Amino acid sequence: MLICCVIALLFCITGNAKVPYIPKIINYSVSDYKAGNQNWAVSQGPGGKMYIGNNRGLLVFDGIHWDLVKLPNNLGVRALYISKDGRIYVGSFEEFGYFEMDDENDLIYHSLSSSEMNVYLNNDEFWTINEYKGEIYFQSFRSFFIYDGEKVRKGVSDLSPLYIFTLDDHLYVQFMEGGSFCRMDDGQFTELLSKKVLEDDVVSVLPFDHQLLLVSARSGCFIYDEVPDRQRLFDEADRIAGRFISEQSSRCFICTIAGILFNCELCRRRCRYRRYQRFW
Repeated sequence: MLICCVIALLFCITGNAKVPYIPKIINYSVSDYKAGNQNWAVSQGPGGKMYIGNNRGLLVFDGIHWDLVKLPNNLGVRALYISKDGRIYVGSFEEFGYFEMDDENDLIYHSLSSSEMNVYLNNDEFWTINEYKGEIYFQSFRSFFIYDGEKVRKGVSDLSPLYIFTLDDHLYVQFMEGGSFCRMDDGQFTELLSKKVLEDDVVSVLPFDHQLLLVSARSGCFIYDEVPDRQRLFDEADRIAGRFISEQSSRCFICTIAGILFNCELCRRRCRYRRYQRFW
């Protein structure tokens, strides 16, 4: 049922209304969209349709009708990314690839994780998909794979990635072992923060006044520039951060696993926020 709040938030953010308003919240139950009861990812396509990663496949919502498109393995879609050319990249258990519209506007799936692509997986479940320098990165908790438009290659790293982020032509990785937060430079990883410095995992990277706003799992938000600055902007240590949407350089939305939504306005290295209790 998390679908309702995320869809409402996306339509609110992309709107051009000059007068602030509270959008109408519509709850969609399993009986409405007729799929699994867990939803893992959501994105809006170029034509305005909403695409949701569901534990039974890919949900498509045009504002009125729901459609469920299944993967060949009949498993759930955990990760979702829509590129500018309209390709819908998805990640599942031991499976990743993309959907494309054919001439009859039907979604056709193309697997990128088959043996024909020289990809061999072992209990890999893909949780994030990012685009970096024209290539698509599929990330599991064991490794990551890179698709250049023709071939797939496995990323080179001695550590397992926890999260991969892209921002302003840079790629950042939060690793599991040791907890290092790194940036990719010319194919190599440069450590920006060790676990000893941040004492937590980075779960989102957002722009902030030509610097980075690092959102941690349990310790709030921090500013990072070339000289690491651990000034805490936002502290909700009793809440576990979940999903994030950045509307503009001075505003972001943070949703926690506990069902709390924060509307944050960042100004002069301070954070003013409104807190909304769960509404689904």
